[in-house]
Amino acid sequence: MKAISALFASAILAALAAVPAASADPVSYTVRPGDTLSGIAVRHGTTVPAILRENAIADANRIRAGQVVRLPAASDPAAAPDPAAAPDPAAAPAAPADAFPRTAPASAPAAWSQPAPSSGCAPAANGPVREPSAPVLHESSFFDTWIRDRLTVGLTLSCTTLTDARRPKDLDRKRTFLGYINELDLKNDFSWAPEVAWLAGDCVRLGLTWQSVEARTKNCNVNPETGRTMSDGVVSAAGPLFLVEGGWPLDGGVWWPHAGLGLGWYRGDFDEDSWWGLGYAGPDSWAAAGKPGRKSAAGRRRYIDVDDAFGISAAAGVSWRPIPELEIDLSVRHTWLEPDCKFGYVDEATGRRDRQMSGEFTLDNLSVVLSASYVF
Repeated sequence: MKAISALFASAILAALAAVPAASADPVSYTVRPGDTLSGIAVRHGTTVPAILRENAIADANRIRAGQVVRLPAASDPAAAPDPAAAPDPAAAPAAPADAFPRTAPASAPAAWSQPAPSSGCAPAANGPVREPSAPVLHESSFFDTWIRDRLTVGLTLSCTTLTDARRPKDLDRKRTFLGYINELDLKNDFSWAPEVAWLAGDCVRLGLTWQSVEARTKNCNVNPETGRTMSDGVVSAAGPLFLVEGGWPLDGGVWWPHAGLGLGWYRGDFDEDSWWGLGYAGPDSWAAAGKPGRKSAAGRRRYIDVDDAFGISAAAGVSWRPIPELEIDLSVRHTWLEPDCKFGYVDEATGRRDRQMSGEFTLDNLSVVLSASYVF
């Protein structure tokens, strides 16, 4: 019977020895918005220094959402707490992690006191200072949760062209933009504008920028004095553009292809040429009259009123973050914008307006937009 028992015990020991040890290979974790390395370490039973060593991270504060980090297993000696740092059993028990405030209270417990060394670097008379065994956790601040790696502020450079800049040369003035104006010549082919964007999530971005369009009008009739094409002035529309875009982070958020829609509110304006506003037949007759600045030709002035308007935009592009603090974005944006306009005369004596006709300036445009932004 004893021989059978010994044989049975030997079989059990052999079976236990054959069971493989738990793997200490690191596991992967994808950083989520609002995560901190200290919080990740506590949730996975490791330490911040161990994560830094495993991933060769120099700055514990520069992790971003979407980044993949390797977490050392709890059995990794580098990840396990140092036994020498454990508190003396005679001392007060260690408090839980969230019991340690960021700053010590006015009357700190005796276990927290730092005894002064007796001389030089020699240990104090009452023994070495003990560090708390539990890690000190810091709550995520508003900046870490809502601003870091989410907010970008920068400048955009746009190259723009009008997509519907001509109408028929209709001397009956029924198919033109307004009156004899049948062509628009874009003035600001290149323009700078500020831009602010905020990542509402990994796949949604809200943006705010400024868009302006200026075009000189050209007439289908000619100057009766010179036979040259005339221009009445410059029409413009400018205002804020709000964009909502969706995308998908690639390579841990380094690349972000995106597409979306925008809504802009544009203030319309018309800056008339002096000869036209004062009612002269052409620039030459205005020059012959001494180029007056206020006196009209026949006691009345011409005017064009451009209404404010909403515009719809569609955009698509890709963002690139070569370093955590810089974002480069290249996109194509199409905007549909048609502010209404009115033409008429103003009587100088009474100020009465006599409206002659209505129309619209089609300022539809296509832009290639390059931006550089700082990432907070």
